[in-house]
Amino acid sequence: MGCHVLMSNEEVMEMARRMLRKLHKQFATAANGSVSPAQYVAEGGLENALRTSTDNVSVIVVDLKRLRRRMQQKAAADI
Repeated sequence: MGCHVLMSNEEVMEMARRMLRKLHKQFATAANGSVSPAQYVAEGGLENALRTSTDNVSVIVVDLKRLRRRMQQKAAADI
């Protein structure tokens, strides 16, 4: 996330974990899959950063699990 000036790596990861737990609870109670986990965390990280600064704020979230699943599915399809 582009909020490392405001937060440490550990704080950013803890924030992302909290947001993902919240998202999973929402998915468990409502069948709403319109927002990807990476998008949800990016939007939350942006909101968090904008509370304290509006100067050059950027947020990038890479969903490595999703990428790994796609690669595994592609490999399985090639077999």
